[in-house]
Amino acid sequence: MAIKKWSIKIVVLFIGTLLTFVLLATNRNNLNESGVKTLQNKYKLHLQNIAIHLSKIVELTRRTPEAQTEARNALILTQAALAEFGIEFPSNTVNKITTIKSPENGTETLCVVCPDKYIGTNADYPWFEKGRVLTNCTKAPPFQTILSILLNGRDYPDQSKIILVLREIYATYPRLTVHLAVAEKLLIPEDVKVVVHQHILGNDPASSSIWNTLVERATTEYVLVARQIEHFQWYVLLERMVRILSELGVKAVGGAIRTPDGHWAMGCQQTRLRNYTLTYRDGYHTSKQSCAYCDYIPSSFVSRTSTLRAIQFKMASPSTVFQDYFLRLQKDRKLVMSCPDAMFYVLAVNKTASLLQKQWIPMAQKYAINRVNLADGRRLSFSCNEANTKFPWTGGTIVPVCAVETLLKGIIDAMDICEKIGLFCHLDGGTTLGAMKFNGILPWERDADLSYVTSKNITFWEHRDEFRKLGYTLSLIFPENCRKFNGSNQRCYHYVLQVPHWRIELWGATPRLMTYFCARKR
Repeated sequence: MAIKKWSIKIVVLFIGTLLTFVLLATNRNNLNESGVKTLQNKYKLHLQNIAIHLSKIVELTRRTPEAQTEARNALILTQAALAEFGIEFPSNTVNKITTIKSPENGTETLCVVCPDKYIGTNADYPWFEKGRVLTNCTKAPPFQTILSILLNGRDYPDQSKIILVLREIYATYPRLTVHLAVAEKLLIPEDVKVVVHQHILGNDPASSSIWNTLVERATTEYVLVARQIEHFQWYVLLERMVRILSELGVKAVGGAIRTPDGHWAMGCQQTRLRNYTLTYRDGYHTSKQSCAYCDYIPSSFVSRTSTLRAIQFKMASPSTVFQDYFLRLQKDRKLVMSCPDAMFYVLAVNKTASLLQKQWIPMAQKYAINRVNLADGRRLSFSCNEANTKFPWTGGTIVPVCAVETLLKGIIDAMDICEKIGLFCHLDGGTTLGAMKFNGILPWERDADLSYVTSKNITFWEHRDEFRKLGYTLSLIFPENCRKFNGSNQRCYHYVLQVPHWRIELWGATPRLMTYFCARKR
């Protein structure tokens, strides 16, 4: 009964499509004879394929995997034909057809692409690696019905690059549909015959809005998120990436990348967000079917349309839109992979350090990041204000890196003033422990301790203006215990220096104690 309902829907759509073709072809006021012939030839293949799938559905008497496949293919082809005339069609209708219920076998997943097998080397040419090749099968639907390509025109400062990529897509996968985001309508030459749907989004939309719009307009179950593609060649191996995605249950599958200067990278990075520091490193820990499990994919990647719609892109900056997406996947324990035998030629992106720093600030604020260590060796640093670091900190927890630097600067300034006014100062208490154990500040530090030799003629209190010039405030500890000298001057040996978000305690010590310390040090 269910398959009959699907057949009725498809027949209705088929009749509507056919009537549309007839009306347009007979409107000779707008189309000359050659135009009508061109139009008929253009959609002849569409009509033939739809008719074939419909005839197969009629022959099937129950809802089998074959019936499901034929219904799905006919529906997608009808949808593509209607889209040529700008007729809207619910995109979620096709995506619902992913599994079928069989009385004998229960729920069975359809074969998305034909399986591949490893060929190995040639006996005559042992140095030539054939790798994996697709096998022929009859269960998989036409590839253009399950995958489309998403392309962001803002990645290309020169429109001729877009035309080049579209021409290469047609040469490699002539039947795939491309969804292209542009600021204004792009004039595509007639020799570029790939099916392109242009989505005009204006001049300055956020990167997240661009990609989310492209995902929403996609009508296939899988999409290739094409990021900064320079050349589109046969070794992108889209079928293999779709097969890995469908069989292993991961959320995204990418490939290797090659830059214009000839540098090659595997396209698999591991990320670690610890102690307010985000670190990217090339490499992998485990693999399966010659593809590596990753945390971040710097290349283009294939994903399910439903996954991209559910998770969505959030960051507006082009430098962090995908970093944020994969961090959220990692947080939800979703797996992604990279197949290094699939390779993408990518554009050279040369961003200045200041521009990259600026574009990463929203990311630093979202994840409270003070440091970013990129895989290419670049380092980004964010202050507490830039990262919106919250104060105060909970006792016993790790202190933000930017806050540790603030305390370290206060200690250095205090030591410099000690030297300037002629006092011998040294680290004390937990501050000494941090210097010896961590070669810096204790990660859970809450204040700093300094000791100095008391003097009859020189005190910190007499030079408190030196600290005020640096923006610090010097106050007394236990003022009721201070001894008076010359009837008016306070001779106190214990102070507290207030620096931003921190306090540095300065403790006076007798010369005998300092002599003992120096002797032990020698």
